[in-house]
Amino acid sequence: MFLDNLSASLLQICAAEKLSYEKAAEKCGCCSRHISNIIRRRSCPSIRVLEGICVGFQETPNQLLGVISKCQRQ
Repeated sequence: MFLDNLSASLLQICAAEKLSYEKAAEKCGCCSRHISNIIRRRSCPSIRVLEGICVGFQETPNQLLGVISKCQRQ
């Protein structure tokens, strides 16, 4: 579930911003191969890489993972 949600979010962001995996990786401070593996659900990001993805795309982990907080449900 974690990788499915993260992959879907990254694909959506890349499409919306018209980013290649290389450009997305630059924004996140990691290599394009690793971003590609995460998007294809072949690799799970470390906390450090997940943090870089959040910072690079200005998203919270909850936003990237599709987690809805109690406040947002009401």
